[in-house]
Order: sequence, then C-alpha cells, then structure tokens
Amino acid sequence: MELDQQSPTTRQRIHRFLDRWDWVIFAALVAGFWFYNQGRVAPAVEEGDVAPAFALTSLEGTKHSLDDYRGRAVALTFWASWCGVCKMELPSLSELSTEVDPAKAVVVSVAVSSALDEIRAFTAEKKLNFPVLIGPQEVSDAYGVRALPTTVIIGPDGTVRETFTGYTIAGSVGRALRAAMP
Repeated sequence: MELDQQSPTTRQRIHRFLDRWDWVIFAALVAGFWFYNQGRVAPAVEEGDVAPAFALTSLEGTKHSLDDYRGRAVALTFWASWCGVCKMELPSLSELSTEVDPAKAVVVSVAVSSALDEIRAFTAEKKLNFPVLIGPQEVSDAYGVRALPTTVIIGPDGTVRETFTGYTIAGSVGRALRAAMP
C-alpha cells in the first residue's frame, strides 16, 4: 500500500515532464522566431552608412524624396498613429522644426502601419508642422526600423549620423540635428 501512495499521479507526471522540457520548448520558440525573421527586415542603418533613398507622397499629395533635402540635415522620424510613445514625442519634434533654420535642417516624418484617415486626424490634432509622408513597409525595412518611434539623423551629405529608437527627449534629437547641420 505504501508503494501506491508514493506513485505520482498523471498530473504530477505531466508537470514533471514539462518542467524538464520547458527549456527545450523555449529554445524551439526562439529558434523558430529567429528563422522566421531571417531576411524579412534589413539590418539597421549605422553611422556613416548612406541613407537609403526614398520617394514618398505626403498627406497633401506632394512627392518627397531624400534628394529633396540634400545639403540639409534631416531628422527622419518613423511613427504610427496607434503608437502611444509616438504621440508623446511628435509634438516636441514639431517644436524642434520651428527652432532650426529650414535652409540648414528639416524634420520629416514617415507614418507607417496606419490608416490614412487616422494619420490625418492625428496630424490635425497634434498640429504637426513638418512633412508627413506615407511610408510603405519597404521604407521602414530599408532603414531597419524595428520599433516605433525611430528617428534617423541624416547629414547634408546623405549619410546617417545617428539613430534614436523609442521615446527620445527632443533635446537629444535637437542636439544631433544641429550637430549634423552644414
């Protein structure tokens, strides 16, 4: 009888099995995620890289390309209307765009993963005063955007100077933009 009392129940056996195999399951999930994402997202641009070219349309229907800003420093910000952190950061970038000499620097944004009506409502609500471009996934991928917001500082020569991911204090972006100005 004592032997029967010590034998594990089915639930205990399953629990013990899972305890032993948790690390294997976790490793398989990580490996699966890694293999799934191989080749899907370009590596992030780094300091000194030539910024990937783009030609996008603004909310107003105007075509914009990176070449349009050649000779000026650019703060290129990727964001989405559903992104809470973006909602906090964009008004300070709007303020920054009024503080810099437009002949030397510009703030440009690329709205990604949002419906056009949501982008219009958001920009109107926040009174954004810089170009808001509609960006397909390919542009985000070219810049290696993995989180929103992402701001890339591009020098007047078209090279990447610095990249900020996540919420960034406007002063940091402002200092980087001013340092990149001609």
